[in-house]
Amino acid sequence: MNSSLTLQDVFTPSSPAKSAFVERESVNFKLISALSTPGKQIVVYGHSGVGKTTLLENKLEQLYSYHFVTRCNKNLSFDQLMLNAFDEVNGYYISEKSNKKSKKISAKAIAEYLAFKAEVGLEKIDETTLTSQRIVPPQLTAQNLAKFIGLSDGCWVLEDFHKIRDSEKSSLSQVMKTFMDMSRDYGSVKVIAIGAVGTAHEVVKYDSEMKDRVAEILVPQMTSDEIKEIIEIGESLLNIKFIPEVKDRIIEYSDGVPSVCHQLCFNMCFSLNVLKPSEAPIEFSLKDFYIALQHYLDGCSDTIKSVFDKAFHRKKVVKFHNAKIILGAMVVLGGKNLSTHQIFQEILKNTSNYPSGNLTTYLHQLEQENYGAAIYRNPNSELYSFTQPTYFAFAKTLFDLEERAELERRRKHLNEKIENGDFKSLMDQAIKNLAFEFQKLSLYKDPSEGAILSKGIKTITLHHKISKND
Repeated sequence: MNSSLTLQDVFTPSSPAKSAFVERESVNFKLISALSTPGKQIVVYGHSGVGKTTLLENKLEQLYSYHFVTRCNKNLSFDQLMLNAFDEVNGYYISEKSNKKSKKISAKAIAEYLAFKAEVGLEKIDETTLTSQRIVPPQLTAQNLAKFIGLSDGCWVLEDFHKIRDSEKSSLSQVMKTFMDMSRDYGSVKVIAIGAVGTAHEVVKYDSEMKDRVAEILVPQMTSDEIKEIIEIGESLLNIKFIPEVKDRIIEYSDGVPSVCHQLCFNMCFSLNVLKPSEAPIEFSLKDFYIALQHYLDGCSDTIKSVFDKAFHRKKVVKFHNAKIILGAMVVLGGKNLSTHQIFQEILKNTSNYPSGNLTTYLHQLEQENYGAAIYRNPNSELYSFTQPTYFAFAKTLFDLEERAELERRRKHLNEKIENGDFKSLMDQAIKNLAFEFQKLSLYKDPSEGAILSKGIKTITLHHKISKND
């Protein structure tokens, strides 16, 4: 048992996994092949939380001496990205000089870089005011950036590149071309753009002629076995045990999103104060899981919460809470590739008088940005899915916890009636519920069976009247 290990080392919902890293066999070959091919530029894409950065960082550590990371946001111009990259390169070369790590980079390369720095001046300018802005010197070109990254046997990683404005994305195509050309002199140098969108071309607006020179690598949601492996690695490292029912629920609620799995496991451990490997085995129950699930719901980002706030907002009270009815049905059906007919049939199981016109209207509404865009329709298949797997995980958690709260309320209500000896009203309610179930069943039966069902309801009612008279 590693006594220096902590909970934060094992379950890492907000940072790349190290101790609990799980190999992704479906992606490994393509990613390693692209990383090992001189001149091949890379776009790694997929939904938020599926483990793109974790997978890439672990592979880079295996194959590269160093990698420089620039974290993108919508306010950064491409010039600012270049400056950020040079700042990272500067820090690396100064560190190499002061620590004399000649094994990583030659003294000649360091001297060459320092001469370049002296020529252009790479000191940061104070950016605390709105008026201050760093200007890119003419010498800070893509060629020079590629050269000094190449001398370190490194590569340039652009995190969340999809957040950059579209008008800036086309610049990356030109930089990729430059890095590709420079790979003749520095075989390892390349640009790796990471983005969380539907297609690689949405991440980087590169020219069609670059198509064969860019590896487009989709990182899909994890399989159930891969999620299970995260859980079991954590069990082994922390000396804990999740009972089988808890494991099943973690896998179910994670829906292939490792960040959700890490968060649920982290919440359970934190709630029981398991902050490092336990001396004696600790077992987690379903009660622990549902406490962790509530913490997950409470701790979800404001971005996710705002999506559902918009979806559920009603300007006026109407007969049906359409958004909740529709999204609830989609959760039950798994949240992916659902037809309008499938969703409608699921809704009818609990809301037998729901109008089909409402479904069509509100499905379209829930796709719109001003209503949260929690779902999207595939224009080719006409099937509906949650826009992000994390949206499905949030919705499932929200609806399931609401249902558990309602069941608990009803349980307490029934207990009160039993304790007060109010058996008559309990019988009345039971008969009504049973009659209602018969009526619901009649919606799905052959019309010829209607008479039998009707007779059954009358018989139940008659017996109930007799019992009341007795």
